[in-house]
Amino acid sequence: MIRRPPRSTPSNSSAASDVYKRQVMGILKRNLPNMEFSHQVIYEREKVEKIVEEEKEIYDGYLVYTTSMWTGIPEIIVKKRVPLIVADELYSGSGGFLGTYSLVKKENLPVVCIASSNFKDIIDAVRLFSVIKKMKETKILVVADGESWVNRKEMVENVKGIFGTDIVRINSDELKSYYEKTEIKDIKLNDGQSLNLGDISLIPSGGM
Repeated sequence: MIRRPPRSTPSNSSAASDVYKRQVMGILKRNLPNMEFSHQVIYEREKVEKIVEEEKEIYDGYLVYTTSMWTGIPEIIVKKRVPLIVADELYSGSGGFLGTYSLVKKENLPVVCIASSNFKDIIDAVRLFSVIKKMKETKILVVADGESWVNRKEMVENVKGIFGTDIVRINSDELKSYYEKTEIKDIKLNDGQSLNLGDISLIPSGGM
């Protein structure tokens, strides 16, 4: 269990917010050393609108950590349809968090909401941003003659929409042509042994 940082001053104090944000970011960075973070403390609804519009192509995801009630800020961000986690500071942001959670459920928004006394639950959720990034960088090759369930237009669009993953469709004749265009060379391993080409897939240097 990873405990939340303790509060020593009221949550509505700007000085306390500055201290607390450093504590929260410290926990995230220590437990997710391979991820990069930036952070802001936001009080105005107008500011969050501008920030999300300007930066939504920069970041792989957002963590909204609510530490005060009824700001209306989380409700704005959840409608932006960016990879998003809304986490509740227990007994501090709870009222606003419940309102945000109700909105997410009502409109079926793609947002993860967390209210937990164990900060590890937030860390585990934030770690999924790296998984989302890898999914967006992934391509799935489907070799099929004719239409199958996996390469139907609606399936391709759904996979792209949900995971950001592209499905590349080719038929057997195209696969054969790629194979025939591939220059097969003798491949040696580090220990001097030859590699059985039947164990690997050969793709032309120009890609598919």
